[in-house]
Amino acid sequence: LGLPLDCQRQRTRMSQDKNILNPVWKNEVFVFHISCPDLTFVRLEVGSEVNETACISQATFHLKNIRQGYRSVQLENA
Repeated sequence: LGLPLDCQRQRTRMSQDKNILNPVWKNEVFVFHISCPDLTFVRLEVGSEVNETACISQATFHLKNIRQGYRSVQLENA
């Protein structure tokens, strides 16, 4: 979301523990180069490994509202 120049996508996979009710993702760092933070949104999306086009759940935040550190994110049904 935002300017086409700032549209980027990163992907991670769940850990090998197949706990689907309380999944854990690998601790990965993603770096994004943003040209216009005032118009940039971040969308977190959980998808299916079986159907890669299916969105199971998602959350969208304005970049200016995201703070550094550990956060809990409530996802909405897609």
